[in-house]
Amino acid sequence: MATTRKSKAETEDTVMQANDTPTSDVDVQSLLSQMAEMQKQIEAMKQSQPVPSVLDSFKDRMITFINLTPGSAMLKGSANRPYEIEGRYKSRAFTETEARVIVSNMGNYLREGFVYIDDASFVREVGLADAYANMLKPEELKELFNKNPQAIVSAYELALDGQKKIILDMVIEKKSKGQPIDANILVKLGELSGKDLVNIEADE
Repeated sequence: MATTRKSKAETEDTVMQANDTPTSDVDVQSLLSQMAEMQKQIEAMKQSQPVPSVLDSFKDRMITFINLTPGSAMLKGSANRPYEIEGRYKSRAFTETEARVIVSNMGNYLREGFVYIDDASFVREVGLADAYANMLKPEELKELFNKNPQAIVSAYELALDGQKKIILDMVIEKKSKGQPIDANILVKLGELSGKDLVNIEADE
């Protein structure tokens, strides 16, 4: 009987030892399965969240238009909606969507440099980079008449047709206000434009 009990005890120990190993393996497998499931959930969450694209980052950007004319610049937007920018160097910002409509409606006007778009990347995107290569920026126009006569004449010769008109308007405005302008500038620009700039009388 003792032999039988010992055999039974040994059998129970063997069963317990045999059960211990699978139980441990099951725990490890269960943990690995849970980790794998968590990883799947994380990946699913990443995919469910939209990744901002380059276009999305520009979707809401504002594009600034600067008037370079002496009076008001009129722009045409969606559904032919008019926009006015009153006064030289005054500006107005539009959403990129509306800015693209304005460019589509006012392409030639913008190419002549009557209005300056203050966003180099947008200018390239809408195909105006070639025109902007020779376009005077607002700050360049502001400082133009602080330069020597030869530099002013050269700037006029290289300017777009629309900006040639702007420069002449600036000369006429200065003369009308009695502001001094070098006679060489008046003579040379008069020859190039076919206008008599020398004999413009100052307003009373």
